[in-house]
Amino acid sequence: MRARRTIWILVLTVLVAGCRDRYPQPALKTELEIRFSTPVEASLETKALSVENGECFHNLLVLLTRDNKIMHKKVWTSDPDSYVSDIVVRVPDVEVGAYEVYAYANYDQEAWQDVTISSTELLAGPGDNYNPERRLRAISETMPTLPEPAAGKSMLLTGHTEVTVGVANNVGTVKLLRPVARLNVYLNNHTPYTIRLDRLVFNNFFANQAYLMGRENEEGVPLLPQGTALQALPAYDESAPKEVPAAEMRSCVYHTLMYEMAMSGGAPCRLYAKVSLENSDTSYPSMEMGSATEGSILKRLDNQTGQASLLTAIWRNQELNIEINVYYKTVSGVVDFRIDNTFWTEDGHVSSHTYDE
Repeated sequence: MRARRTIWILVLTVLVAGCRDRYPQPALKTELEIRFSTPVEASLETKALSVENGECFHNLLVLLTRDNKIMHKKVWTSDPDSYVSDIVVRVPDVEVGAYEVYAYANYDQEAWQDVTISSTELLAGPGDNYNPERRLRAISETMPTLPEPAAGKSMLLTGHTEVTVGVANNVGTVKLLRPVARLNVYLNNHTPYTIRLDRLVFNNFFANQAYLMGRENEEGVPLLPQGTALQALPAYDESAPKEVPAAEMRSCVYHTLMYEMAMSGGAPCRLYAKVSLENSDTSYPSMEMGSATEGSILKRLDNQTGQASLLTAIWRNQELNIEINVYYKTVSGVVDFRIDNTFWTEDGHVSSHTYDE
């Protein structure tokens, strides 16, 4: 009798297992909630948001992908003149698992786009392939510089993150960033005279292309598309040199948008400047910062730690402010002046921060 009971138990176990194979359990699905925001947090807003500076957006395209296949797609648009700095998007019926989230805001700003988002990602849907290595428009004769958005026109923003969807508490966050950096040069007049910037030259660190979505190596350094060339920055207009009166003290004398980049072999970025000083007794004596053939080494000042390091890479969404300081002293009634960039290090520095953060 005992042996017969054992046999029946074994048979029952086999039958139950067979039923499971024939009728698989449905995949677990849930709702994913994702918050998208610009670098300007709504709770910290102290001024009107700048549309052209990428501080707000009026449309948003969200793609959830897995193995470079689009699994879910959401599109949000506002009224033409209505902009926000953050929004929550809910994606229903998302299967449990890991996903890549890609987002595009203000995608109707097409000046920097090689192939437009409106004609590619916006038209794609679940099941379509997704290309994470799409590029921005290359610098060329038809676009020698990165154009600034016109007044009142929105700036393109992109964002990317990874999310793991479970059965509860499915909340993700994506920061929407500008896919370009901004470089500014400020001339600081510490003299009682007008000063003039006669020359401004950089070594080659102007990347001619970049990825639409940012990519980094294990050290966090920007990865550049194959074939990227680092070339000269847009030229300073020496035919109309900028002047800074004594009373003005500080003035932006050069600015440009640029793609993220990394110098080959960790070589530093350099700058050469020539400044003249107006004296009622003499005609514009001049001084130089660095040499015309080499330039001064630029160093990055970390906002959080205050530590200086060689400027060898520039990231998207970053703003770099180079401060050129002009001083003077009087010896036997003759004004002697010098220019430098030595607030923090002997060879000069560049202060760095992310837009509005």
